[in-house]
Amino acid sequence: MRDDRTYRNDLERRFLAGALKTRTRGFWLLVAAALMWLFLLARLLLPPGIFLASGGHGGSGCDGPLLFETVRGSYDGRVYDSCVLDAWPPLFAVLALSVPIGLVGAVFYVRGVITANLSHYVRSMTGH
Repeated sequence: MRDDRTYRNDLERRFLAGALKTRTRGFWLLVAAALMWLFLLARLLLPPGIFLASGGHGGSGCDGPLLFETVRGSYDGRVYDSCVLDAWPPLFAVLALSVPIGLVGAVFYVRGVITANLSHYVRSMTGH
């Protein structure tokens, strides 16, 4: 015959271990989303020579930070500095990917914290 106290303690230990795993997964997903946002911020505020081995787009005039570059065009509708326009789609893709990762990370982290707190609360209220 099993001991009920040992069974409850083992069950609670496994429950808390699962809560800790969920919280840890959420934390690392939040870190990944934060790193994506830091990359976006750095890409917008730092010159492209830091990110590209060639030091830019072949001397096309995109030497400043992407956020402060202007699109210069001609009277016939052609764009002279396409490097400014070419940089935005990958940045939007990183942004679009970081939002669901951050949301899932926040949900996992909060779920893990609440689960552990509720377990401690139930243990304190039942006196076990």
